[in-house]
Amino acid sequence: MKKLYEWVAFDSAINLLRPRAKWKIDHGQFNWQDPRPCPTMQEVEDVLKKIKDFEESIDYILLPEQEEAEPDDCQDPELIAQVYNEDLHGKGATGGGGNEQGVGIGGEGGVPPQ
Repeated sequence: MKKLYEWVAFDSAINLLRPRAKWKIDHGQFNWQDPRPCPTMQEVEDVLKKIKDFEESIDYILLPEQEEAEPDDCQDPELIAQVYNEDLHGKGATGGGGNEQGVGIGGEGGVPPQ
């Protein structure tokens, strides 16, 4: 099992479910700005699990330090979906992120891609 994933991320799941959707998370407030319905927590979690399964299905080679690395809790599909659900209901503490312009996906940590 891989411990660190390249694509298991909230932004990736949203972009697969609603390509180029307009949304943002600002100081824990999830703001869905797209005319399509906002994905449910279950939809996000399901997509994250599919992404994780896909990555694990590839014959990858890790460096020794990657094999020893601790799993990243931030890449746990259930935790990501839980935080997403909290953000949807205004209970989260997530800051930044999103895709306000509807072009591509938001940058890591709320920093727009360069």
